[in-house]
Amino acid sequence: MRLVIIAFALALGGLAVSIEVDGTSINTCQPHDSVSFFEVLSGSGYEGETCVSLELRGYEPSGEWKGSKYCHSGFCIYWTRRHDIALVTKESRGHSIMDQVSQLSESPLFSLIDKQQEDDMFYESEIPGKGIGLIAKRLIRKGETVMKRQPSLLVQVETQARTDVHIRDILYDQAMDGMRDLDRSRVMGMMGSDLGDKIDKNCFRLRINADENSDGGDHYIGCYPDIARLNHDCRPSLVYVINNFTHSISAVRDIDAGEELSISYIRLLSPRAQRLTQLKHWDFSCSCAHCTMSSKDAATSDAHLRAIVGLERDLDNFKETVVMPETGAKLVELYQRERLHLYLSRAYAQAAINYATFGREDEAKEYARLALERLGIEPISNAEDVVSMTLLSENPRLHGAWEARLRAIK
Repeated sequence: MRLVIIAFALALGGLAVSIEVDGTSINTCQPHDSVSFFEVLSGSGYEGETCVSLELRGYEPSGEWKGSKYCHSGFCIYWTRRHDIALVTKESRGHSIMDQVSQLSESPLFSLIDKQQEDDMFYESEIPGKGIGLIAKRLIRKGETVMKRQPSLLVQVETQARTDVHIRDILYDQAMDGMRDLDRSRVMGMMGSDLGDKIDKNCFRLRINADENSDGGDHYIGCYPDIARLNHDCRPSLVYVINNFTHSISAVRDIDAGEELSISYIRLLSPRAQRLTQLKHWDFSCSCAHCTMSSKDAATSDAHLRAIVGLERDLDNFKETVVMPETGAKLVELYQRERLHLYLSRAYAQAAINYATFGREDEAKEYARLALERLGIEPISNAEDVVSMTLLSENPRLHGAWEARLRAIK
């Protein structure tokens, strides 16, 4: 059965549109001279009109989840009041993501920090030249957990990166409409001109499925408005990890009262000029101590960073021996000199493994213990790294790396 309704008043600013219903899809059309999200969408319809397809949702969410009645170009919107999350996703992926989010409360990683505890730790303030930022109220110890958050908005990457901007705006408006007022204001309070720009500049890429053969549909973007208040520093005081949707942040060093809390928006092994270029994506020129140092000091720092990259490459090369037993210790020294505390766990681990490959038991144990100490202050440690370093700290001779380079020399 085919039903055509002409000049039906749809709730889009009271504009007159024509709606054509056929099976499980609806084509909404309106005159070209009307101003709305539909005005430049391509599609077939009555002469002088522009159309977009709305599909009836085929998957009915259960439990805590609710969904919009219609989907747009294959993308559907869902909300959960229990976790205060809005989800924009292909319908085929929706049920899997909703199931994972619904299990958050059962995860030991989900225990959020008490609000009063956070209020005692830091406060929001206007930072000259930066806008809003967070300032430590008291001494925050190395390894102390500073913040844990679940996303307010989850968006499939395809929506943000490969969907017509006008369809994308329809989806985002619908997602916002289903949010609580407080959550909506927090998301819209992030830096950026519109929601698409805010997502691009403030939110975090998530890989839901670790399968390397995935078709890319498991890539999502998570928005954590509270964490978006943290500004960038090329020598940040915080390190973060996102696991099972939960964004966890801890201190990589002691942070004094009155000091701004910071994370890094980029990888920090690039020279100053390259970092400044990368950071233009966020529409600011970095004014951290490492970007405003003298040209002479910056050249020295850049040389250290190039040396770090070279040493890591050599330490990862097990096909030929291009390193000495002390090469790993030299790497650690350079990281410490550059105050790149957030990378120290990897540096200690590389040093421990390198000493083991040369049969240096005492040194391998010492650096493995240092690696375990650093892994212990990270929000979530890689289980394989912990197992590897634990074995090296206790009995390096049982580790697979033991005397590996010595055997290669022979």
